Amino acid sequence: MKKNRWCRALGIGAAVWLALTGCQSKTAQTTAPPQENAKKVVRIMYFSEQQFMKEYGDSFKSHYPNVEIQIIPMMLFSGGKTTNVTDSAILEQKPDLVYGSGIIRELNKTGKLIELTHLMKQDRIEQSQFSASALEVIRNLGDGKLVALSPTFQTVALYYNKDLFDRLRIAYPSNDMSWSGMLQLSKTIAKADNKERPLFGLDLDHYLPHRFFIDRYVDGVGISAYSDDMREVKYTSEAYRSAFEEVIGAFGSAIYLPPEKREPSKSKAESLLKSKFIAGEAAMAIAPPSLILSLKEAASLGIPSFSWDIVTAPSHPQKPGQSSDVFAADLFAIMSDSPNKEAAWEFLKYITGPAMAAELERTKPKTLSIRLDAAKTMDGRKLDPFYALRPIPFGQSPFTQQLYEQILSIRTEELTDMIYGRKRIAGGLKSMQTRVQLALDREFGGKTEK
Repeated sequence: MKKNRWCRALGIGAAVWLALTGCQSKTAQTTAPPQENAKKVVRIMYFSEQQFMKEYGDSFKSHYPNVEIQIIPMMLFSGGKTTNVTDSAILEQKPDLVYGSGIIRELNKTGKLIELTHLMKQDRIEQSQFSASALEVIRNLGDGKLVALSPTFQTVALYYNKDLFDRLRIAYPSNDMSWSGMLQLSKTIAKADNKERPLFGLDLDHYLPHRFFIDRYVDGVGISAYSDDMREVKYTSEAYRSAFEEVIGAFGSAIYLPPEKREPSKSKAESLLKSKFIAGEAAMAIAPPSLILSLKEAASLGIPSFSWDIVTAPSHPQKPGQSSDVFAADLFAIMSDSPNKEAAWEFLKYITGPAMAAELERTKPKTLSIRLDAAKTMDGRKLDPFYALRPIPFGQSPFTQQLYEQILSIRTEELTDMIYGRKRIAGGLKSMQTRVQLALDREFGGKTEK
């Protein structure tokens, strides 16, 4: 009875949702449309209500005043401490929309999320309006299906100081450089300058940690860290060790290596100048769009400015035009058992629409809009290089999340010791080999290395 009453309330105007809710089409044809002023509710999983309202909620409610938003927090704050709420506890509260790649990936495996492509077609929303790279990342998350949407995505580009390149008479970097080619260019720059202060070829300060750069470089020269069946590691192979020596040997000379423990900055200018690129002491930097705003702020504080430009980030030579650094983080997905699918879809449409794209310039100025019709400039700079590269698809990992995190922890510890000289490269790789292989053997029942 409850189901029939709910179906009748949807009416002809909501027929699009009948297939999703299980209501019979015959019932829909004989009922009246819903009241326009009827209050709708949508329950959304997010970090906190305050953050949600600031980033999305206030703007959404100004356009949809009849939709009541109820936030299911992912974090709880008490006594100055922050506690993460488990996914299972969140799901017990029956959210209509879930947030985050981890929970979306797991729910998709069990078919608990709505595929959105047909909804976009019904509302005549062309996928060509969105960044192909961002949509591809989301589909990779959903095993080829579009089960989520995000108003933003993140990636990096290669910035370069044109004044330094001109002074050194070295050709500018180009789109689609390889990681190896960029490292060699960094070394050339570092050797070419004989002034009083050191000049680095590359600054990674705005990029991921240095260990990620090592992984990008090693992968970019075509060296695998694992056997084909992913049961054995090959960190001690001659090719792997040679690649490590090449890239780690460049830290501190061709590549700026920041202090492992940094002192807090006493001013905003001092904080900005910790970036060797902003300080004019590094010719290149791999960084997200936020570096554009930092450069503008530096100039406003009297830090000497220079002429600069951007090209695409380096890519794998066998995978031109592709990058491992394309991410979509602000992901929302609709639960298949949601009783409020219509309101949930209205929310998804709004936050990926043109009105929200304009708002994001204010609320999330350091991110990239998923929409191609949004402003593709920042402080007058074209952002084309950020939209140019496609993501490298990742296959299904044979590792559990626990095993993956264990391997990541081991690699982080060993790589940090090698980068900062506490371990020689050969010794560090041997230790990493032994520890990771032991973790794999415990997981898959292989023979442990002695």
